[in-house]
Amino acid sequence: MLERQALLQNGPDAGPCWYPALDGFPVPEEAIRVVPLGREDREVVLASDGYPVLHPTLEESEAALHFLLESDPMLFRVHRSTKGRALDADSFDDRAYLRLSLLPDE
Repeated sequence: MLERQALLQNGPDAGPCWYPALDGFPVPEEAIRVVPLGREDREVVLASDGYPVLHPTLEESEAALHFLLESDPMLFRVHRSTKGRALDADSFDDRAYLRLSLLPDE
C-alpha cells in the first residue's frame, strides 16, 4: 500500500482507501469539510495526519495516539493506514498539532 499511496491521494475514484491531502494539488470538493463556528466557540484544533484522533489538548491527543500505537501498532485493525509503527520509531508518522484561541467579538 505504501508504494501505491500516491495513487490514492486526492483520488476519490481510487476506491475506499483514497484520502485528501493538502499538498499543492487540487483537493476534490467531497474532501473539503466546512465546520461553522458558533459564537461560543473560542478554540480550533488543527493537526497533521500523524494524529489520527484529535482532542482539545495536545496531552489528550498524545494519549489517544499512544493508546492506538499500543493496541494496533501496525495500523490495520483500529485505524487503517498505509504504514505502521517502525520498531525504532516513536510513532507511525511525523506529526504537527496547532491549537488556536480565538478572540471574542468586541
